[in-house]
Amino acid sequence: SRDMKDTARSPSINEFSRPVAVTDFSLLVEKLSQNKNKGFSSEFDDIRGIPYAGTTSVAEKACNKTKNRTAKLVPFDHCRVKIEGIPAVEGSNYINASYVPGPHSPEQYVATQTPLDHTKKDFWRLIWETGSNTIVMLCNVMEGGKKRCSEYWPKKQTEYFGNLAIQMTKQDVCKDWIVRHFSVTMRDKVRHVTQFQFMNWSVVEQGNPLPLVRFIKSYRTTRHNEYKPTIVMCSNGSGRSGVFIGLDKIVDTMTSYIDVFGTVASLRKYRPFMVQTLTEYIVMHQCIVNFIDDVTIEQPTGDGLEETIF
Repeated sequence: SRDMKDTARSPSINEFSRPVAVTDFSLLVEKLSQNKNKGFSSEFDDIRGIPYAGTTSVAEKACNKTKNRTAKLVPFDHCRVKIEGIPAVEGSNYINASYVPGPHSPEQYVATQTPLDHTKKDFWRLIWETGSNTIVMLCNVMEGGKKRCSEYWPKKQTEYFGNLAIQMTKQDVCKDWIVRHFSVTMRDKVRHVTQFQFMNWSVVEQGNPLPLVRFIKSYRTTRHNEYKPTIVMCSNGSGRSGVFIGLDKIVDTMTSYIDVFGTVASLRKYRPFMVQTLTEYIVMHQCIVNFIDDVTIEQPTGDGLEETIF
């Protein structure tokens, strides 16, 4: 069974758990930051040393390899999301996506790569079949001259992805993110899906966590509460997606103790290389300091644009 243990509430310590009192967290971050982040580097080396948590044989099949952005960032067999198979089409139930548990559900999140040109239909099938009504996207289509994502959503015209008709009904533009609203239709059934796209990750990695903190707070105030899976994506489905899921889980359970190390170790049971880089690990700590200080939410205001599409 999937491990639902919440390390952030428990002061007990094992090799994959390093809880610290909320009141001491800022001091911990200062200590880990000393000597050019020597403490962070040491902790992240320990995370890198955590044993691989499962096999990835389905993702490595010849019929599925072209559906993966990178060969190593693929779902474990034990928690991969299975979409409905198409008769006589080998690998048709495979998508590069992993279930990740949260405090409210053993399938609270789906961590996935951004769609490739030839996996857009599979992505919208994933949305429909999981019942998800929330997408969190943590990259731009292009970053630094490199394509991070195929644009998988329509703008003004309805687009068809297999049996699904997708139409954007509304778009709210803020300084650092965009919120898009879609209607998703299959025959006579209509569902509504909201996409939160964070646009400014480069600023966060340059030492300013506030845009990401505000984005997560905005998402948390407007997310749906029925706890259907939230689809969390970045180009590879592991680095930034791990940061977002880890922070959301910690904020949900943050009472007396915080265990960033244990949270990341737990995430890596469900998808390889979650929180992929030392910089991302440091960003998590910087964001939590600001969550503790309770930074205010940035609302769509005069410096943004609200566009309604009919």
